[in-house]
Amino acid sequence: MANKSIGKIKYSLALRPSNPSEKDAVKKIYPVVQSDEVVDLELLSQHITEHNSVFSAGTIYGVLKDAVACVIELMTAGKRVKLNGLGTFYVTLSAQGADTVEDFSTSLITRVNPRIAFDKQTFATIKEHADFELTAGREEQAAAIKAQKEALANGESSPSGSGSSGGSGSGDPGDVTP
Repeated sequence: MANKSIGKIKYSLALRPSNPSEKDAVKKIYPVVQSDEVVDLELLSQHITEHNSVFSAGTIYGVLKDAVACVIELMTAGKRVKLNGLGTFYVTLSAQGADTVEDFSTSLITRVNPRIAFDKQTFATIKEHADFELTAGREEQAAAIKAQKEALANGESSPSGSGSSGGSGSGDPGDVTP
């Protein structure tokens, strides 16, 4: 099968320690994904209909909404829920430890942690099917937006090169310009 691109992963570059647990670790340049949109169930439903689905976005939305509720219900019942090709949803527990079995009670459970073990076979191919696009980091985007607002407030047209290049500011304060 040929490597067919299914999308572009936008990223910026950030200066980060090569080993975060070491105080004086050497810093290196690493990529940071820049997301430009959150796709909720409604948008996902619409996206699915654009793939020649015979079902309406409303029907798909209803099925997905019910699926989410059922996954939560089953996880709450201690089940692992496998969505083939996506992953297995389950919960783990955080608790204060007890010295003996007799001393343990559910009041020591501090948190229920939802988890997902992604389908390794499916997600191993993402890099093969994605293109990568270098985009502005959070600080660059903020500076461009500020300059654009100032120019518009002064009755000027937008400064050249200040348009958004994607990204939601999901980068890191250490974003750097390459």
